[in-house]
Amino acid sequence: MTITARDIQLKQFKVKFRGFDVQEVDFFLDQLAEGFTNLEIDNRRMAESLKNAKIEIEELKAREEKLKRAYQELKKNLVSLKDEAQSPSNQNTSRMIITEAQRESERILAEARTRVERLNDDIQDLMKQKEMIDDHIRKAIELGKAILKNNDCPTNYSEDNDLKVKHLRQIP
Repeated sequence: MTITARDIQLKQFKVKFRGFDVQEVDFFLDQLAEGFTNLEIDNRRMAESLKNAKIEIEELKAREEKLKRAYQELKKNLVSLKDEAQSPSNQNTSRMIITEAQRESERILAEARTRVERLNDDIQDLMKQKEMIDDHIRKAIELGKAILKNNDCPTNYSEDNDLKVKHLRQIP
């Protein structure tokens, strides 16, 4: 069952003798709903960032593939240029052209690889952040459940704020 911030805000509890302070429970639920809403917004934003990063990675992979094909074509052209460059007058010019072409193709490939690595690192970071947010949401829900269970709280819980804080810190 998925719990939303709206579910938390609309939750009503029956009042019983020696039960929780209704205003205090409502205030806590409002705070919990607000925090939950913020986590949901962050989660959506990070999911969108992750989606965009994946799209960009796919585009870069396609671009890298084109660059690899261009590099292979350059290698083929290099062979023909070497054949043409066998004449003494063309040898120096041909070597310079070939060397420059190799450097340029290697530079382009290195840039593409670096960009892909950075994007992969960004995706890993986003996935870790998403896991952390999911964990915070789970803990917030567990905390809310534990507080609302009357038998999990000390008997004078509703009267002593220090005991509330101590009890909350004990909940994993």
